[in-house]
Amino acid sequence: MSNQQYTLHRRIDRLHRLSEIISDDQLNRSQMLRKAVRLLPGGFLSPGDSHAQISFDGMQVSTDGFCQTSCRLQSILVVDGEYRGELQVYLEGSSEDVSSAGGEKFFATAARILEKGLEHRLTGKTLRSTEEELSALLGCIDAGVIVTDEEGRISRMNDHAEQLTGWRAQEGEGRLLESVLRIDSPEDDGGSGSWLDRLLQSSGTPEHPELGIVASRDGCRRLTTVSASLIGSGDDGIRRAVIVLSDESDQYLLSERLLVDQEYKQSIVELIPDVKVLQAFAEASDHSILRFSRKGTYLDVITSSEDRLYLPKHELVGKKVGEVLPKEEGKRFIDAIEASLDTGGLQTIEYTLPTPDNGLWFEAQILPVSDGDVLALIRDITERKRLEQQIHYLSFHDELTGLYNRAYAQQQIQADGAELRLPLSIIVADLNGLKFINDSLGHACGDRALQAAAETIRQSCRRQDLAARWGGDEFVILLPDTSQDDVVKILRRIEKAAGATQIGELGLPLSMALGWATRISPDEDIEMVIGEAENRMYRDKLSRGSSQDRILSGMMKTLRVKSHETEQHVRRMQTAAVRVARAIELDSSEIEKLKLAVALHDIGKISVPEKVLKKPAPLTDRECELVRSHCEIGYRIARKTEDFHEVAKDILHHHERWDGCGYPDGLQAEDIPLRSRIIAIADAYDVMTSGRPYRDALRQQEAVSELRRCAGTQFDPHLVEVFISLLPGE
Repeated sequence: MSNQQYTLHRRIDRLHRLSEIISDDQLNRSQMLRKAVRLLPGGFLSPGDSHAQISFDGMQVSTDGFCQTSCRLQSILVVDGEYRGELQVYLEGSSEDVSSAGGEKFFATAARILEKGLEHRLTGKTLRSTEEELSALLGCIDAGVIVTDEEGRISRMNDHAEQLTGWRAQEGEGRLLESVLRIDSPEDDGGSGSWLDRLLQSSGTPEHPELGIVASRDGCRRLTTVSASLIGSGDDGIRRAVIVLSDESDQYLLSERLLVDQEYKQSIVELIPDVKVLQAFAEASDHSILRFSRKGTYLDVITSSEDRLYLPKHELVGKKVGEVLPKEEGKRFIDAIEASLDTGGLQTIEYTLPTPDNGLWFEAQILPVSDGDVLALIRDITERKRLEQQIHYLSFHDELTGLYNRAYAQQQIQADGAELRLPLSIIVADLNGLKFINDSLGHACGDRALQAAAETIRQSCRRQDLAARWGGDEFVILLPDTSQDDVVKILRRIEKAAGATQIGELGLPLSMALGWATRISPDEDIEMVIGEAENRMYRDKLSRGSSQDRILSGMMKTLRVKSHETEQHVRRMQTAAVRVARAIELDSSEIEKLKLAVALHDIGKISVPEKVLKKPAPLTDRECELVRSHCEIGYRIARKTEDFHEVAKDILHHHERWDGCGYPDGLQAEDIPLRSRIIAIADAYDVMTSGRPYRDALRQQEAVSELRRCAGTQFDPHLVEVFISLLPGE
């Protein structure tokens, strides 16, 4: 296993163990801190390379042999919105070593988990955010990661693992590992079973990486380096596993192609004296063969098709290279010809020729022959160069947002001469509520939110600024030659632009927490400057309150615009539902839940296109499926919100029918939640009596007749009679 993979396994192991420590209510606060501080060393470059110290409410715990070094990572500990202490790690290596090894992300995640543990101890709040931090960490790893439980069932997958296996995390979680991860060995036909069995029964030391072929759900096969380690310990001796998958397909194909290419050309060199062989070679390959004099005059052209030539053969022969190629390219070609003749060896150059569509790339292999001439094997490599450019672009850019990635931003921070751009200001931006959006509305909506945030940042920055996606929901902006006063102006510009931005067609508000810091002197540690900006960002996030509340408020506003769910409709429904609830003697607590469920019953329609919600004609089968999905989407939204999770099932089942023919689960009679049954009647009556663009409103008596007709099939018959008895005049 490579050092990088081993470090990755060790970090995941330590973060899981840290989560277990802070969840252990048998430990007091002092014991928890002492156990936590011992986990941090060894999570950076190598075991014993770091020293950790935690200061909290006057208590200070350190690792054995604690000492301070020149390389320090520091994070303040904020509990329930208040500063309570600090976490510090001192490293033997340099900040560049830590940066390249991804140590800051490990440190930041450990600090946040520690904060949540302390908050749990002091305030009794749940540790749900710890899971969010671990998910964010796995999302930032440039490799597939799968975590299993003690039974060998998948408990977590990151995005890269989804891409390699073809399974979404929600689908894969709870399944046995071997049903999702299918690995074939390139050397034998043993399949994945024996390998996975060895993994789950191994000693806990990370396995050596194996080269395997991962077959995805749709049949796509990718050459992948697979490594694994075990974490935790189960009662039966079987422990949880972490599988790391690194896609090697593109690199493998490129290296194989270059190797074959080199061997191919060497065989041609040996056959050059035979002109007939050259002709056959040109006809059977993608090469053209040109003969040049020492001074670069075209003497002969051998090709299977003149379409491969920049100019027709008769326009080339007799001309000099400088008359055909651009000036700089022509000079390089002449230099290569002279070098080949002088050394008697093979010379290789790549050159471009201008065309209306961005030009063509060619490769020339130049070989000396008799009479002081040379042969040049010419091949069009435009496709390969464009692929290389694309790979180069992707290696420095985030594929989803188009911004630079973290690796490139760190490279620029550490680049020689970076201090010449001082003062260097840094803005750290965090997209609020991304996990809530992903969990409730789906990852596609989360991706649109990230793209909206990236575009807002891009439009707000100047040409000389560098914006990068730093992690899952975090962005960093480097602003050279920017003072503290100027960076605040740019930060305010981003805030204003974000406030005016909505996420895609959903119309959700874009919310970002922002922090900044400025490096004035080259003596200042850049990691400390970034840490200061992050701390300001976290304080800004705390000051803004719940991002879920803002997103939900935005959802409700958008829903009123794109559908018929007006405030008046909701109020009428609440009034009618509360009358029924009091008539059947529900207590005040249940009535409040009913009112909340009514207010949110159609929140899931936020994901249904407006043209479908307002369509005056009958819906297609596909459109009906979209509309019906709003129950499950509304359920996910409410379930992921602490204040609303108690009414989530009421939202899920408000379109069930008394006879069991409703959706989404086909519940029947009293299996349907009581509040859902009340909502169904109140909603139907209000829609009938207020009308819609595609249907005229009914008179009260007509609506009453319709309710009675559907009692016992669509609606609870007892509740229908209670509802009707409360109507005026009935």
